[in-house]
Amino acid sequence: MQVAGKSHTIADKFSFDEDTALKVFLRENTASPVEICAQNLRKVDSLLFQYLIAASQKWRNQGLSFTVTNLSPEVGRALNLMGIHTDILSWKVAA
Repeated sequence: MQVAGKSHTIADKFSFDEDTALKVFLRENTASPVEICAQNLRKVDSLLFQYLIAASQKWRNQGLSFTVTNLSPEVGRALNLMGIHTDILSWKVAA
């Protein structure tokens, strides 16, 4: 897989219906490896993560990397509990 080349930061009060910036970013970068920075995300939004998993699969099918980075430890623990492991969605907790 390629190294991420484009980056987008999710807003601190993410609303899937209102935050079109993520959708636009992904539509505009379908042919590039991407990194989604979740440093502002403080809780798990299941709809958001369903969307990210679906997008990640699309990127993987093209041989491109799709990574969610800078998750809080709490969100990382919640993802593990939900069974969203890194083989399903590439994610990293902030150092």
